[in-house]
Amino acid sequence: MDSVNFNAMVATANEKYTKLVDSMYKAKTEDDLNRNLNMIHSIYKDEMDLIAKLHDITVENKSEERKVELKLFDFMVKR
Repeated sequence: MDSVNFNAMVATANEKYTKLVDSMYKAKTEDDLNRNLNMIHSIYKDEMDLIAKLHDITVENKSEERKVELKLFDFMVKR
């Protein structure tokens, strides 16, 4: 599941950057370039947030797996 999310994030990033590069080539004024630079920073921030969230979910899932393992072990010890 995590690899699917990661692959989707990478595909989205590739699409965004492709559109951005096209936009940079079409820019004619300094304002156009500034808008594109702002878009770059925005995209970067969004991608970092998504990657951080994916990392948190991965860590949380591993933690839950450990808790389940411990509960099973505790159950076996009580018998």
